[in-house]
Amino acid sequence: MVGAYLQVRMVVMALFPDGTATRGEIDMRMPETEGANGMIAQVPILVTGVAAADGFHGIGGHYVRQHPLQFADVGDASVIGFRRHGVRQTVSVELDLRSVSAPPMRALLATAIEPETTPS
Repeated sequence: MVGAYLQVRMVVMALFPDGTATRGEIDMRMPETEGANGMIAQVPILVTGVAAADGFHGIGGHYVRQHPLQFADVGDASVIGFRRHGVRQTVSVELDLRSVSAPPMRALLATAIEPETTPS
């Protein structure tokens, strides 16, 4: 999650070099792959205000957050693309976690779901 936050921070700095970003002024496109889409996607959703079709309709034509989040092919399964409204500036980022070791999650999940029972 820290890596995703650092990615979004760099994206916002690149898209808004003159100052503070405005929520709802960024579109995000990421691949829909099996795995941690939900967790990774939540960071930019919370930071930038991007949303899917059920997003905020806006107030007086401002702050609209419908449809800026798209799960679609961006050319590479690990690349997330961002675009700033109005200036048509885009930034693509990739988070490579291959060097980060992790516990065998499938085995831990299986144990949590069906812990061994002892005969009574």
